[in-house]
Amino acid sequence: MDNDNLFSQEGGNNIKFDKEYYLRESFSGREFSDSELQETEFSECTFEKMNFEKTKFKYVRFENCTFHKCNLGLIKITGSRFIDCKFTDCKLIGVNWQEAEAPVEIVMEKCKLDYSIFYGLDLRRIEITESFAKEVNFENADLSKGKFNGTDFYLSKFKNTNLSFTDFREATNYDINPEFNRIKKAKFSMPEAMTLLQCFDIQIM
Repeated sequence: MDNDNLFSQEGGNNIKFDKEYYLRESFSGREFSDSELQETEFSECTFEKMNFEKTKFKYVRFENCTFHKCNLGLIKITGSRFIDCKFTDCKLIGVNWQEAEAPVEIVMEKCKLDYSIFYGLDLRRIEITESFAKEVNFENADLSKGKFNGTDFYLSKFKNTNLSFTDFREATNYDINPEFNRIKKAKFSMPEAMTLLQCFDIQIM
């Protein structure tokens, strides 16, 4: 994944959302950064190369929506819902998903979600694949049956996290202590899986 080309600002002219409900509409290459949107619903909509950086979404509902090459860095999502939403090649840096209304049902592929917070959330079956997840907080979250293939978890926090039946194959830089996390039936690949033994202070020759 190209870390420097997650978002293109070409055609970044301003857009105004003036309806309360949008169904099967497409939005592409528009600017809506550092703005505010309240009590609006998007169903089966597509967002392409949109700039939502620092936008405040208050009680906004996204259902069956797809985001491709969008910038959603530092967005606020107070009381908003994400149901069956997919993000591909998007920036989602510094998002506090605790602000969203549960449940959060998302798929992230080839995204950058550094410094985000998923603390204590029910995220069963979540998918975060081939992504960058630096210093992300997953403490006390339920990630069971999730897929995390190929994602870089450098300095991310896992503690009291339910990782049962998860798939971490080809994931890198994770620091998961089996004594403080549930990893029953989880899948890991070598050589990264060796880090799971660090807490036991043993030598493997």
